Amino acid sequence: MIKARAAFLAAGSADKIDAKLRPLQGLVESITRILQAQALDLPFERLRVLQDTALRDYPEIYGTAVALLPAKRPAAWPDAVPCAYRQRAALGYQNLDEGDHRYLDEDWFALLRHLGRGIWSEHYWWSNGVKMVIYSMPIQVQVTTPTGPVFAGVVTCDIDLDWLDRTLADLPLGQGGYTLLMTHNGTYVSHPRKELALNSLREAGQCMVSGCPGLIAWVSWTTAEAAWLTWQPLKTTDWTVAVSGRGDPPAAPRTSSPTVALTSHLIGATRYGYLATRGG
Repeated sequence: MIKARAAFLAAGSADKIDAKLRPLQGLVESITRILQAQALDLPFERLRVLQDTALRDYPEIYGTAVALLPAKRPAAWPDAVPCAYRQRAALGYQNLDEGDHRYLDEDWFALLRHLGRGIWSEHYWWSNGVKMVIYSMPIQVQVTTPTGPVFAGVVTCDIDLDWLDRTLADLPLGQGGYTLLMTHNGTYVSHPRKELALNSLREAGQCMVSGCPGLIAWVSWTTAEAAWLTWQPLKTTDWTVAVSGRGDPPAAPRTSSPTVALTSHLIGATRYGYLATRGG
């Protein structure tokens, strides 16, 4: 019964986070499709309207950018990497290409050139100290070549991690319960103890980032009391959401039938070294 209730909590928490992240992915993919459909021949003013509208419609987004290969920038575009972002109560604008094309080597750009699919990044710090994660989607332009579409650039959206913290804090987990979010590299994206957030996972093992759900006995990070910890991979990203609580997990509705297959693992210490960063 405890396993079934814990599975319900983990799956429900994952579904709620997926429901928040999925529209943000859809926004980036929509802008990408517009650019691809017009083979990048989109008036710069029209692109800027799309960016500003995205920020007004999605308060979760801190910034959005289109980064093109220098050779693919339309002649009428004044900037190769137009970026719209929040600036207090107003919207700001910046060209992220400072002339040296450093963005070409950033993970949020370079990785997509080879992967050919959208990805969520590890965390990074915006220039004003705000903690962020990025969702990036490659722009593939249809041309007549033996290898098919050609990589032309990337569309991104930047999400304030404080928004994710608030989303996790609102989950109904009962007294003493908390939720944490981690990447496949074992890096905490969000954690109730701020000094642990964004640090690599050192006390938990590979089972928590293996892509499989699970449940183990635990010691609460917030109360130091005996607890349980259950986790569930997200569908929108390769991140994992974990839920911890004391005593028996809250009962699931009678109509629910958790489909999560639970596993039980011992935690083994592990260390992860990769942290993607973004300049700016």
